[in-house]
Amino acid sequence: MWKTWLLLTASFLVGGCQSVPQTNAVEVKTAAVRRGSMGNLVICSGKVQVRRRAAITAPEGGLVTRVEAAEGDRVRSGQPLLYLAVKKREAQVDLQVARLEQARARLAQSRSQLRSSHLQHGHKLSQSKQGLIQAGIAVREAKTEVDAAYADWQRKAQLLKEKSIAANQVEQAELQWKIKQYEWRQAISKEANSRIDSQSTRDAQQDLHSQAQQVAEAEGAVREAEVNLSDARREETETVVRAPIAGLVTSLKVVPGQSVSTESLGQIIDVSDKEVMATLDPAQISRLDEKSPATVHSPLVGEKGAPIRFVDVVAAVEGGTGNTVHARFRFIGTPPPRLVDGLDVQVRIQMPEQKGWLVPRDALGEDQSHRNRLRLYRNRQEVPVPVDVLSLNETHALVAGDLQDGDQVVLAGR
Repeated sequence: MWKTWLLLTASFLVGGCQSVPQTNAVEVKTAAVRRGSMGNLVICSGKVQVRRRAAITAPEGGLVTRVEAAEGDRVRSGQPLLYLAVKKREAQVDLQVARLEQARARLAQSRSQLRSSHLQHGHKLSQSKQGLIQAGIAVREAKTEVDAAYADWQRKAQLLKEKSIAANQVEQAELQWKIKQYEWRQAISKEANSRIDSQSTRDAQQDLHSQAQQVAEAEGAVREAEVNLSDARREETETVVRAPIAGLVTSLKVVPGQSVSTESLGQIIDVSDKEVMATLDPAQISRLDEKSPATVHSPLVGEKGAPIRFVDVVAAVEGGTGNTVHARFRFIGTPPPRLVDGLDVQVRIQMPEQKGWLVPRDALGEDQSHRNRLRLYRNRQEVPVPVDVLSLNETHALVAGDLQDGDQVVLAGR
């Protein structure tokens, strides 16, 4: 009996001393999701680049004799950069000689025609003046004879009344007066024709002016042909490599005595026309337009930065957690001269506001990618929900996805 009691007591003691394992409670912090709107400042990397650049090339191979420019020089379009010794180009010289001879022949012909026209014009002008003077004299003499004939007719008519002369004498006097009138009118007509001839002779002066202009043009053609021939003779053994555009020489790797081919010898960039290429993700760039405020920041431009505007999308490249896009920006106003080609800069873009679900930023995954997955509690059950991240600020994220009012997103204990 006592053995039984000992066994029961031992069993009770052993059972009473056993410890029950306990699970460590994990504190899970949550926050409510809510509808809202948010704009954000996107900060991304960018690179300054010029929009226009051109290679320095030689039209033919040769030996460098002179170098007239260096890296860092600003040059004009067409400015000589270097000179090359090349093979003779006798055909080009012969061509310029032939052109000069043609120009001189045209000049001699134009001058001969002008001298002939001057002589003819002077002769016609002299004849015209003399004819006009004679016609005027003839008109005045005819008028005098008309007046005399009329007076004689009137005098004889009075004598006929007095019966001092015969009637046929009066008739003859009247006929003579009419003849003189006709001659007077003929003289007036000739004078008018002389005036017309004189005017046409003066109008011919315009033809002389036109011929003189042709002589001047022919002289200019001769001078140009002489310059071209001089250049061709000089370039029989030397050719000039000129700047293809105006701008800054960024590279020119030649020295006198170096043999070069027709490959690129260097580069010129137009520093007055620059742009900025920024790297964004597709979700960000889809919200950009020309009105989106943006600035370029660098220690070289001050705190406010340089204003720029979005132009277009350039290309997509693989990188990071998804596709990134190159966005092209143009400077508003004159680009800062210290932002040189190839300089890395920071681009700040103020994005417009969007509507969606606002969640604390701590609820996103560490990568905070465009596509994310949230842990949330709905009706006291944990549900994983995929969402698209629309924008971010320092404390919150604006997302789009299958969310509902009353959902609690997990902030800690993930």
